[in-house]
Amino acid sequence: MTFIPANNNLYVEVLKENKEETGVLLPQGYRHAESPFAAVRVLAAGEAGWAKGSVLVVEAQMLQDIQYKGKTFTIVKENYVVGSLS
Repeated sequence: MTFIPANNNLYVEVLKENKEETGVLLPQGYRHAESPFAAVRVLAAGEAGWAKGSVLVVEAQMLQDIQYKGKTFTIVKENYVVGSLS
């Protein structure tokens, strides 16, 4: 199944950060502060001008998951792109 975004939506894959073990013991229940931004890779773009494979920084809270027939598609509007990484 292929998802093709429309208008100014981007179909993206969220890139996970590699978290290194520091060897520092933290208190039980400690949660690392979440970043308000996320790095994503463009899988497809509607009318947006980003090329497939581009790595972008977006506002993390604006990522939306679409569930359909057991598959998840993550989209974000182009307006929420902060910049690109190269």
